[in-house]
Amino acid sequence: MKAYCRRVKLPLHVILFAVLFLGLCITSAAAKTQLRVAYSSISGAGIVTWLALDKGLFAKNDLDVELIYVAGSQAMQSLLSGTTPIGIQGIEPVLRVNAHGNDTVMILGIVTKPPFSIMVRPEIVDYRELKGKPMGITRYGSSTDMLLRLTLDKWGFKPETDAPE
Repeated sequence: MKAYCRRVKLPLHVILFAVLFLGLCITSAAAKTQLRVAYSSISGAGIVTWLALDKGLFAKNDLDVELIYVAGSQAMQSLLSGTTPIGIQGIEPVLRVNAHGNDTVMILGIVTKPPFSIMVRPEIVDYRELKGKPMGITRYGSSTDMLLRLTLDKWGFKPETDAPE
């Protein structure tokens, strides 16, 4: 059996268009979505995101993720300004900005209990001894600020008077 091959002459512009179109299709299929993600604390709770990056889980899903450390409540400012479309942070900034008219959404929580501790000097053995003593937080409006205020309230303290700056 004899095979016949017919030669088709195509105009150069059609060939160039076909090559360009094929190249664009291959490039767009291989292109990854670039995503800037702000994270607000350097802590054990934030390790999940770094593990996903290091293990290539983002890359497997065609995401080119850039993790950007933005301290405390400034991560929410980054989100609201559009600098980063995703923020990994506590619930407090979401509640605070939404109470002022924004419409941010929390998708999930990484931890079920706040990973914070109150550290004191060895001579303090009871929480009541903290009344009137200055206490430290990372930043006003941060999760540490909110959690300290909630704890002081639970103890019956008034943050403004019983825990001076």
